[in-house]
Amino acid sequence: MQEVMKMGDRVILHSDINCCYASIEHLHHPELAGKPLAVGGDPEARHGIVLTADYIAKKYGVKTGMALWQAKEVCPDITFVSPRMDLYLRFSRMAHEIYAEYTDRQEPYGIDECWLDVTGSSSLKGDGLLIAQEISRRMKSELGITVSVGVSFNKIFAKLGSDYKNGCYLILIQNRCMKQKFLDLPEPYKEYDLKKAILKNMKKFLLEFGRDFIFIDEEYHVQVGNNDYYVDLLFYHRELQCLVAIDLKIDDFKPEYMGKMDFYLEALDRDIKKPHENPSVGMILCKNADTDVVEYSLSRSLSQTMIAEYKTKLIDKSILQRKLAELYDIAEEEVKNSQQD
Repeated sequence: MQEVMKMGDRVILHSDINCCYASIEHLHHPELAGKPLAVGGDPEARHGIVLTADYIAKKYGVKTGMALWQAKEVCPDITFVSPRMDLYLRFSRMAHEIYAEYTDRQEPYGIDECWLDVTGSSSLKGDGLLIAQEISRRMKSELGITVSVGVSFNKIFAKLGSDYKNGCYLILIQNRCMKQKFLDLPEPYKEYDLKKAILKNMKKFLLEFGRDFIFIDEEYHVQVGNNDYYVDLLFYHRELQCLVAIDLKIDDFKPEYMGKMDFYLEALDRDIKKPHENPSVGMILCKNADTDVVEYSLSRSLSQTMIAEYKTKLIDKSILQRKLAELYDIAEEEVKNSQQD
């Protein structure tokens, strides 16, 4: 199976305005500098929810979606401000005017986020990291707000980069040259130890690079009829609103592994998935995968399953990142298809 993420020198940025509504309100309320602030609801009537909180309020435990009275409990000194969408939209338009000076290939995602394909701008404006630095500097100097910018080879990892840390950060996730020790196993090792080590590190990898992944369980129990089955790792993806099942095989890929994953996904969709959630997706990790065998196995499969490869001692994280990106892309496609049905 070919690596679908080989995209040459593509350069994608994801710009995210930090604490967007709250940051803009701070500009218009200088008297609240250094004090916790949240935007949302009706402050006078004290009802409604928090739409955005600044970093000071977040340190106290204030979260988006929290009721105003709950936010007041965890942060007694917080100040609530009613939302002013016309003001936020004006700042969003000004941000896009800055982006337009670097590329016309923009894909907004709400008021505060935007993907920028600057592949064609690099020869004039510098590489992706330089463009990201200049955008970050201009947003601060011209608009008074800060952005986190992810720079990578596709949309998914550009967004993962901007999500990686809070605050004004520039995060570069490259497509190659990202090797690091992934397993720490004694020699000789047992197959069980190998499997557990890979599962532990795969879990860590997903939680580290994917903010929207929520870990559910290892060896997740599924019962079909009178038989018990166990999914190696089970996650939930908040943005895609679907379960993500990971099955680890310590030997080479075999066609029957697809049947097992299809079975797991069917069981999850029938018995675990909520009515409003999208169909589950799966990832099979195996030691090696023959291209032809994988292609034949996937050709008639209806499930959204990817086959990745691992090595016993060193693993190139870029391989796992590209496979994770494939999983994202396939899941997004499935979400779009389900919405059209």
